Order: sequence, then C-alpha cells, then structure tokens
Amino acid sequence: MNLFVYGTLLDEDIMQLVAGTVPPSIAVRLHGYRRRKICGQVYPGIVIRAGETVAGRLYLNVSAELLARLDRFEGGEYERTTVLVESTSGEQLLAETYVLAPGGQSALSNESWSLAEFLGRGKQLLLQELKK
Repeated sequence: MNLFVYGTLLDEDIMQLVAGTVPPSIAVRLHGYRRRKICGQVYPGIVIRAGETVAGRLYLNVSAELLARLDRFEGGEYERTTVLVESTSGEQLLAETYVLAPGGQSALSNESWSLAEFLGRGKQLLLQELKK
C-alpha cells in the first residue's frame, strides 16, 4: 500500500519517531484537496476542495503494521481515505491518506500550512510532545 503525506510526516525525523522507519518515497501532488493549518496546532489537515492541489510525498509499499502505527498517531481527528495522486512524471497512483474528519473540520483555519514554516517553528514543539 502507498501512503500520501502532506504535513508533519514529510519530515523524516518525525516519520522515523512515529513509525520507526522511513519508507522510500517520491514527490507527488493530490488534486482536488486543500491543505490548511489546524487552529492552535503545528500540523495541517486536508479537505476536499475542487480546483486546488496539495504537494506531498508518497511513501511506497507501506506495510499494514506501519499503517496501524500511523492510524494511532493520527487518531480520530483524521480518516484514512483512498485517493489518486500524480507523480512529477504524470503517473497516477493509488494511495491512502489522512483527511480531516467531518467533526474536526471546524478547527481548520484559513491559513496555508508550509513545511518550511513547520521546520522553522513547529518541529521542535512536536518533537517535544512526541517524546513525552
């Protein structure tokens, strides 16, 4: 199974800490979705939004055991959903991803989320939280 990530799991240190491994990956895009910050958090959520695109990475051949670990990490705030992503060469690939659950969508802000900003400000906060 392939896994599309678009937020904190883009960072290999976070992926290693949460999953215990960093699977091989490629750059991809997910069309028809919007990524925004979650209010008061360092991580984002995605929701369906026609005409928008989310850049991310596709972790390849993720095991069921690894997905179960990630399901626990993502918790009830997200729902794992099957999506179609596009590689930089235009190839379309099936993947699982974590979409913000309907009950949590009110926490989605209007601010875009960026990896660079997360690495500069939020990564250390998240690492501290994960190591508790």
